[in-house]
Amino acid sequence: MQEEKTMIQRRGAEIQSTQSGFNVFLCAFAVQYLLSCSIHACMLSSDLKIKIMLQMSIEQHQFER
Repeated sequence: MQEEKTMIQRRGAEIQSTQSGFNVFLCAFAVQYLLSCSIHACMLSSDLKIKIMLQMSIEQHQFER
């Protein structure tokens, strides 16, 4: 009876450790995903800023003529 109990406890510990490992993996994946998204967003916004600046300078040149 005692042996069975320790076996079950050991099995539970194994399951818990794999579960926590999986959680860590999920967290790392989520963080990486968020980072890549924010980097893409920054790149997009800077591209947009550059395009807007170019557009404004072109319009200003046309306006000055």
